[in-house]
Amino acid sequence: MNDKQYEYEVDLAARVRGLLDTKPDIAEWIQNCTEQLAETGEIDKEQYDFLIEYLLKFDLDLRQEIISVQKYDENGEQLMALIFESENQVEVLEEEDEDDDSMDIDFTSSKKEEVYVLPPCLDIDYFIKEQDFKVKKVAETLVVNEDFAYFILKYSDWDVTKAINNYLANPDSTLSKISAKSSQVKENLGLRLCGRGDCVNCCEEDVELYSLHCGHQFCLECWKMHISNQVDRGNTNIICMECNCSAPITRRDVKNLMGEDVYESYTNFLIESQISENPNLKHCINPRCQKILTSNAIGYCLVAECECGARMCWRCGEIAHDPITCENKEKWLNIANADKITAEWVHQNTKLCPKCHARIEKNGGCNHMTCYSCHYEFCWICGHEWASHGGDFYNCNRYKPEKNQGKNEHITDNVDRLAHYFERFSNHIKSRETEEKMRGEYQTRLLKLLTTHAQYPIEEREALKLLKKLFHQIDFARTILTWSYPHAYYMKYGSPELSVFEYVQRDVEKFVDQLTDMVENQTGLCANDFRVPMLAVEKNVETLLKHVSHSYSN
Repeated sequence: MNDKQYEYEVDLAARVRGLLDTKPDIAEWIQNCTEQLAETGEIDKEQYDFLIEYLLKFDLDLRQEIISVQKYDENGEQLMALIFESENQVEVLEEEDEDDDSMDIDFTSSKKEEVYVLPPCLDIDYFIKEQDFKVKKVAETLVVNEDFAYFILKYSDWDVTKAINNYLANPDSTLSKISAKSSQVKENLGLRLCGRGDCVNCCEEDVELYSLHCGHQFCLECWKMHISNQVDRGNTNIICMECNCSAPITRRDVKNLMGEDVYESYTNFLIESQISENPNLKHCINPRCQKILTSNAIGYCLVAECECGARMCWRCGEIAHDPITCENKEKWLNIANADKITAEWVHQNTKLCPKCHARIEKNGGCNHMTCYSCHYEFCWICGHEWASHGGDFYNCNRYKPEKNQGKNEHITDNVDRLAHYFERFSNHIKSRETEEKMRGEYQTRLLKLLTTHAQYPIEEREALKLLKKLFHQIDFARTILTWSYPHAYYMKYGSPELSVFEYVQRDVEKFVDQLTDMVENQTGLCANDFRVPMLAVEKNVETLLKHVSHSYSN
């Protein structure tokens, strides 16, 4: 670490500690870290991981800065010391790092230069290249054959530092896992021809016999059959056929003996096992996408977004349901599916005009309704005149209890409150479905509108790009609004937190309605007429999610 990097970490540590000191809920954790560092001289990686996860709630930019220092400060060891240690002790730690030349093999400094932050999305090829890179690194550091380095890594969860430390601390334990001897660490571990003889497995006489480094000999056909059976089962830990022998088959053996098709399946199983065992990696939820998401794809509300546009909840692995938590989502769906909300008080498809009482059917996503009979314009949700929905008058997202009388007042309020949130939840689902169904028709009309505008026409390519973004924003905001009502339902009624949330929710809904009204009902609009409300929707959705993330439970 050079002087400039150290100065940057000092500044970063001060900012992190400044934030942590304002959070009384982790005061005990801060104390534990301070004591652990004083007693052992270091803070374990679990505490670093906790800090990274904790900052998801409060400051994503600060979190990313902490992750980035891993390029030269592995696991943030020096940074954690700066956060929780006194200045004098940190200086001692620095001096020890600079003066300690007692290690025969200094692998940590070179590794720190090569560690980098994983991108949000990875291709399958990345894992193959990463494996090869790590194998070469361990082989060079420990001066062992790459076959041997491969299995050291495999049994150390593909963690280079862990693999090297484990081997240096207890080489016999590592060797025993693959039935190897210390004299064999520089040899190829693959199958080799031993001569001719009788195969003890199939009893074939006078055939060529092959063995691994363990020395157990079998004919080539038996080895092929054994490998084929194991790959068919999805087993990537293929070992010698001899009982109680753990000598492993190498990747090279699988490729040379079985051909490209079997080797490809074997490699896919290897990669899949590596992904499934790593909590920081997940497959994209889109079945047509082959990308792998890393924990650095996580944004607000623990939602990870892939390059293909698919959004998934990192905790439950399902389609994103922000801003509501996984636990509250399950509670809500249980309520919604339990027939506790009936058609008597949730009218999803038709309503009476507030003025002439003609029955109106909702055939679009916008809440701006016009009665076909008397032409009265009103809000589908609250029934009030549409003109009153501008500015601070737009508040039909808020629940206001009726002043009921009698002993059943509390029960009635609970039912009415549930009805309020469920109706709006259902309305946004229906609106989204309708908008999706009508999208082709809307796009055709708007494309013509934008490219043939009398004063400000735009090119068809630009118009298509704008419309793609427009419909994506409406769909995204509609999804957020859908789950925002169950989220609000589980917030404490009357709390300041709920009031702030409803204020932001109101703005999102207001601008989404404005945008969908333009899409469905307005004519004579140019491209710039759409850009302002589109920006308003984007910024207000971000504000809502950022607000929820500050108090999101991990």
